[in-house]
Amino acid sequence: MADSTTGTLRTAVIIGSTRDGRFGPVAADWIAGHIAQRGDVTAGLIDLAETPLPTVFPAFGQAPSDKVMAQLGAVSPRPAQADAFVIVTPEYNHSFPRR
Repeated sequence: MADSTTGTLRTAVIIGSTRDGRFGPVAADWIAGHIAQRGDVTAGLIDLAETPLPTVFPAFGQAPSDKVMAQLGAVSPRPAQADAFVIVTPEYNHSFPRR
């Protein structure tokens, strides 16, 4: 929720590409710069290339391993603190990625 002391809306800008040579950080910095010009909104960048997310999940109905839970636990608080999200996703063949 918004910071109750200042009324500031917290926005998470998530860079969704992890490829080498990606353009996502440029777009995310541009968005964050525009958000920073406002006095009532703040932006925090979450770069998935720098975030240790699990690459393999358990089969449906099975409990995740301790390693997966630790990786998710390290990331979850950051987006959980946001009031809004902007997801910067790559474009492939004039559309968003399907996987």
